[in-house]
Amino acid sequence: MVAETFDFIVIGAGSAGCVLANRLSADPRHRVLLLEAGPRDTSMWIHIPAGMQRVFLDTRINWAYSTEPEPNLNGRTVYWPRGKTLGGSSAINGMAYVRGQPEDYDQWAQSGAKGWSWDDVLPYFRRSESYWGGASRLHGSDGNVRVTSTAHRQPPGSSIHRATRAFIDAGLAAGLPLNTDFNGAKQDGIGWIDHTIDNRGRRHTTATAYLRSIDARPNLSIWTEAMVERIVTESGRAIAVDVARDGQTKRVGCTGEIILSAGAVNSPQILMLSGIGPGEHLKEWGIEVARHSPRVGQNLQDHMYVHWVHEVKPGFSFNAETRGVRLLPHILRYYARGSGLLTTGSSSAYIFCRSLPGADTPDTQIGFRAYSTEAMVSGTPGDHTFPGWSASVSYLRPKSRGQIRLKAAAPAAAPAIHANYLSHHSDLAALMSALRLVDTIYASPQIREVLVKRLAPAEGIDVGDDGELEAYIRGCANTMYHPVGTCAMGAGEDAVVDERLRVRGVGGLRVADASIMPTIVSGNTNAPAIMIGEKAADMVLQDMRR
Repeated sequence: MVAETFDFIVIGAGSAGCVLANRLSADPRHRVLLLEAGPRDTSMWIHIPAGMQRVFLDTRINWAYSTEPEPNLNGRTVYWPRGKTLGGSSAINGMAYVRGQPEDYDQWAQSGAKGWSWDDVLPYFRRSESYWGGASRLHGSDGNVRVTSTAHRQPPGSSIHRATRAFIDAGLAAGLPLNTDFNGAKQDGIGWIDHTIDNRGRRHTTATAYLRSIDARPNLSIWTEAMVERIVTESGRAIAVDVARDGQTKRVGCTGEIILSAGAVNSPQILMLSGIGPGEHLKEWGIEVARHSPRVGQNLQDHMYVHWVHEVKPGFSFNAETRGVRLLPHILRYYARGSGLLTTGSSSAYIFCRSLPGADTPDTQIGFRAYSTEAMVSGTPGDHTFPGWSASVSYLRPKSRGQIRLKAAAPAAAPAIHANYLSHHSDLAALMSALRLVDTIYASPQIREVLVKRLAPAEGIDVGDDGELEAYIRGCANTMYHPVGTCAMGAGEDAVVDERLRVRGVGGLRVADASIMPTIVSGNTNAPAIMIGEKAADMVLQDMRR
């Protein structure tokens, strides 16, 4: 029996889902339900940027997934945190704001995703952002998401400012161009980065950006701690959602559209639990096949990180500044001025450069941080009490492909994540080249006098030796937390969704999140996921009016 009926049901209150809930409920005639499996975003550590270390392992607001043993990483499992609260992964991520390159989106359009070229998506990036530098052809100034500069939040003379300045100066000396806006006309170069942190120094999640101001809309219902069990289809159309909440399962009807925005892991999982996916795999778990869609869960892509860690001289790292009484002045600065250490995102500077021969645009991203942890060195959790730096390299256009599969026919059971890292040789070659670039930068006079000891790769490893460097990568490479592509859009009938994000063969159902990306973007994935939410909302409303 249907408990309630809505015009639109959005599954997942993450980077795209919060956008959709806002835009679809703007018309008071539409009754909208937003479903989130996790709790409300009340933890103080969500909203203090430096608190990301606290939410990284918090299973109350984090799915805390792990991959299956990765055959090309010495059989290691890799930890995959994913947000489980209002704001989704925007509530636990590193807050870096990078859109990728125009060529990424042009490639989508050329591969059959009509309407997703750079010129098509740029208006939605501009609509979503309130950029610290003001409005321009490439930036918006009155959008929902606050985007600010790291350089403006770190006072000159602080450990973060001194360390980042030294790193940037060394990169410039190595021949890299200065870039003051990685979302500007060109991505190449080295410079300070932007974050989704507001002018008060608080993390600006999509829940903060898109839900806070509309909580009181009478036509919007937000259900937290609501686990979606399956999407109900009838005669080839999605008509309801079964939701476990408050100890019971309710069937919620939908007269308009159901939009699945649960992310690159949970969106394909929910589709498969609903009978939409690879038929033979669903039958293995006793799930009745509503629509054979063989590409659901396939095409999984992710960026990898490989860390380069150094112990450095005092005054150039904030490792020791986060303990005991030394943290007190940073707390006072944070609450008084909204600046300083506690406003720190995952990285303070980036490099975008080319690692593989023939790359027309940057294919490598290197993130610099004025801190280090033992997990970056040995994989064992723990803080460093000595001052340290970390620089992490990532190949932006991996050729390796993985998949998401079911491990049980139950929504609360973690799915099987096969990232299949380094299954293509070019991914390894690019990482090796990028690590050697870091070695070159760290050999510059601007940095050499600051360094004490190389910790990772260990000083005994010869980074000029292919075999030794490959062994290091396979033993320590990790995820950059950017999974995409598992419900990819395309023109072919085997694509999971079409260019308007409609699930092929199922009426009244769309997918709108990072899972629809045909190929991964050349940068962080949060800003593109927000853009996808904005564009999807427009498409839903346009199709409804038709």
